[in-house]
Amino acid sequence: MHSPALDVLWFRQTSLLNLLKCFPEPVFTKVEGREAKFAFQSLPEVKDYDRVRFYASRIREFKWIDKSERSVNPVVHSTLLSQCSIVGPLLPKLQSLTIVINDFHKQAIYARLVMSPNLRSICILAGCYDQYGYSLKDEDIPNIIAVLGPCLPFLCKFQLRDVDDENIFTYRRLHTGISLLCRSFRQMEILQIRDINVTQEALTHLASLTALTHLEFSISSDDLSLFASVEPTSDEAFHSIRTLRIHTDKPDGCAHFLSSYSLPHLSDVCIVQWDDGVDWALDTLFKNIPGSCLESLKLWKFRLPPWNDFGQDIDVPPPIPFTPTMLNSVLRNKNLTCLDITFELSVELDDVDLKALSVACPRLKYLSLPDDRLQTEAALTFHGLLAFVQNCKDLETLIIRVNANVIPEVSLTSHFEPSYTLKHLGVCTSPLKSGNTCNVAQTIAFLFPKLEELNVSETYTNGTIHLPYVEICHLKAWKEVIDSLRPLVKSANRFPLHWQL
Repeated sequence: MHSPALDVLWFRQTSLLNLLKCFPEPVFTKVEGREAKFAFQSLPEVKDYDRVRFYASRIREFKWIDKSERSVNPVVHSTLLSQCSIVGPLLPKLQSLTIVINDFHKQAIYARLVMSPNLRSICILAGCYDQYGYSLKDEDIPNIIAVLGPCLPFLCKFQLRDVDDENIFTYRRLHTGISLLCRSFRQMEILQIRDINVTQEALTHLASLTALTHLEFSISSDDLSLFASVEPTSDEAFHSIRTLRIHTDKPDGCAHFLSSYSLPHLSDVCIVQWDDGVDWALDTLFKNIPGSCLESLKLWKFRLPPWNDFGQDIDVPPPIPFTPTMLNSVLRNKNLTCLDITFELSVELDDVDLKALSVACPRLKYLSLPDDRLQTEAALTFHGLLAFVQNCKDLETLIIRVNANVIPEVSLTSHFEPSYTLKHLGVCTSPLKSGNTCNVAQTIAFLFPKLEELNVSETYTNGTIHLPYVEICHLKAWKEVIDSLRPLVKSANRFPLHWQL
């Protein structure tokens, strides 16, 4: 029976309980007691599955997140699994599954129960959803392979996540297991295993997957360099990759990898540093940035504030220079929409360089070049911002440090078309004198009439760091600008009390 309404209603489920309630009530019912749980009162017969199969065939996505599942006696799952050889899979047309790693332990009853011959996508969660804080172990991978079994060659998407927070990284060494898992893939299109340190053997097999378009993994820089130093077995290695995200300790291996493979369809690159204690030299990496097809370039670092919880200053790596030479490597990508760098930078660009970026990459929507240096001049000014937003018509987010004391003359702004797309502006530690706050507020209101959020650097707004007197003055000036732009413009900053002189 075809019913579009029922198809939509049952398409996505977060618990088996609703489906189990389709059994006749004398067979499956709630048993009162110390802990009331749903259970079978008698062994289901084949005819008892008629209504269950009617609805089960409509379920395409299943994500175990509903606590109501705990109200079902676990013996029910064992009973259902034992009858699958008679009545067939419980979820015969399931295509996408999200499940926790604990379900692959011991007899893996629940995981085997929800498996489907039509499964094409699976996401396995470990510590992020486990109340006992369970983390991935070496023996987990063989368990996963044993349960998924015949489904592995036909999977198109596989995710294995040990944490549920982009800002937390766990480094795992699962050598034998991960290689065996990767060798089982045949039609994989999207593979995300960022919390597992892959091996060269695993990468060698992944390079041969012709359908692989999205790849996220973790590897040490030395291992990646060693892999890239070996001559590719085929000109088609990683040929279809469009999105590449690598978590590593140093950029050298990524630079070597990008220079060793052509990657003709690569459009999205994200490189994440997992060790905050290592200084990164980005010049070699930028020399090997792919040209022409790149649409998004993200270089992310887990940035630690220059103070601890007790208000004591701690040593932090010096800012990384971002030079015009690095920028020139980006200018080759005419379709670039996102340049997002979260490293602490020392931006050595001027207004001419910023204008060149806008001319070469007019489709930019997101630009983040954070520069939180103190007591230093900024070569960039509002003159450069004028030209930049004039050319980048779709710009939505801009994070950059400028000399806010240099305000464009009316002759330069009279023919300027305001940017109605910019929503978020971050000015880092931009120098601003108190006498210029009114002009700056008026300029921002005119240039960015749809601006929703204006923020300064966290270096300014953390209440425990001791700022030099001149920087306190800059902070107070920006506070005045933000206050004058309210209520149209808000700020995510919480301004400390100690700068009130």
